[in-house]
Amino acid sequence: PWLKWTKRLLLQVLRKKDFDTLEDLWMQLIDAEPIDKTFAFDIVRKIESLEEKDRAFTLLDLLLLSFEEKKPVPKDVLDIAKRMLEMDGADADLRKRLEDFYRTIYSGCGEIENFLEKAGLRRSENVKDAVVLLERLIDFCPNNYVSHRNWGIGKIHSVDLLFNKIFIDFPTHPKHSINLDMAFNILTPMEKDDFPVIKIEKKDYLISLKKKNPAHLIKLMLNKDETITQERAKALLKEIVNDDEWSSFIEKV
Repeated sequence: PWLKWTKRLLLQVLRKKDFDTLEDLWMQLIDAEPIDKTFAFDIVRKIESLEEKDRAFTLLDLLLLSFEEKKPVPKDVLDIAKRMLEMDGADADLRKRLEDFYRTIYSGCGEIENFLEKAGLRRSENVKDAVVLLERLIDFCPNNYVSHRNWGIGKIHSVDLLFNKIFIDFPTHPKHSINLDMAFNILTPMEKDDFPVIKIEKKDYLISLKKKNPAHLIKLMLNKDETITQERAKALLKEIVNDDEWSSFIEKV
């Protein structure tokens, strides 16, 4: 109730252009718990419309500082910093902070330093284009998965930025090389929690769930989907649930 009331009050003082009170309420919200990005960006947009761009920038910076203190650093810092750079793309310190955020969040990517150098966040004239390139490159971190409409799902083996190539282990095309620019267009990046990826990485575990916890197996399969057709479910569970097991499996769910 307090959080909801404070947000309403913040909107009221914004309409009155009482910016000092607004900043106090903003800090109260930050101290209580991180302000969700959607709400924060909506407030910032409203402040910008009142031609108070510097004030909007300051509020986002305060929010960014609160997220920076968290361990591990949440990915929200990327969106906040990018939003701030939309206001002031020439801010060299902010560009460096954003670069450091990517370096920290994607520390497990063996190519992150090379990707950062390639994208040139700190030197590019157009920081938005640099961010787009960097995030496309990050999708191709070694050990990530991608899908191709003909070759299926492949695991990225390595990236050679010098020769602009990516090497991928597809089921029938091991260490297949693709021009990086072409790869951006013909490959679809996959998340680690996408069921086809889990199926490759943890097939034995999924088979064990078939008997021990079929409901959890279904939950993993659905992932971000609320509903799915039976035909699609059978296709996803192929090699996990055999055709002659399907009826009994469904009854257990």
